[in-house]
Amino acid sequence: MKSLLKLFTLFVFCLVTTSQAFAHGNDEPKHGGIVKVVGEYTFELVRKAETTDIYLSYEDTPLNAKKMSGSLKIKHKKEKQKVELTPAEANRLYVEQAIHDGSTVLAMIILEDGVSKIVAKFKL
Repeated sequence: MKSLLKLFTLFVFCLVTTSQAFAHGNDEPKHGGIVKVVGEYTFELVRKAETTDIYLSYEDTPLNAKKMSGSLKIKHKKEKQKVELTPAEANRLYVEQAIHDGSTVLAMIILEDGVSKIVAKFKL
């Protein structure tokens, strides 16, 4: 029984220590925001005084935001709203709205093929 427990502990340790090897995106913020890695995609949510930006990369290569669309679903306390993102330069999409601390944000991006969707959830 002890050897089975040791084997299980070793398996869990290996799984935890190598889990980062399976993620392909970069979790370092490049624009001062909060980063979420979803498979090979990296989302960075940047909150500003009057706007909120989403930067999107694939395997650390910025994607062309002009060919994408998307939305943010924002939940703050009991209030819920959905806002459409506007493509901007490089790999940035934005919305002219500040997001408050304590909010939960679901970012859904439709890729340039017009069909494929990727989603990231942020808790602020």
